[in-house]
Amino acid sequence: MEKSQDKQWSLAVRVRDNYSCAVCKKQFGNSSLHAHHIIPRQYKDTRWDIENGLSLCFFHHKVGRDAAHQNSLFFSEWLETHRPQQYYYLLEKLKMLSLKKNNT
Repeated sequence: MEKSQDKQWSLAVRVRDNYSCAVCKKQFGNSSLHAHHIIPRQYKDTRWDIENGLSLCFFHHKVGRDAAHQNSLFFSEWLETHRPQQYYYLLEKLKMLSLKKNNT
């Protein structure tokens, strides 16, 4: 079940972003573009939230000096600057997750 939901989420993120890397704007085929979880997928409350996703090429996802998995501070600042609505939405989600964790 989870694998199916992961695939649906990934496809929805890439479709929303028009199969383009959010950072470099290059268009990629369905299999060459990664759907990146901004808040790690381990957080079940946001795992399949489309706003918690971003389409990234391999370079901007995994290996580039400013890739999401290599330079989280740069990536966070990039998100705030280029996708402020998404950034602030996720910031509120993190606050709610933190409150939920502290109340358990």
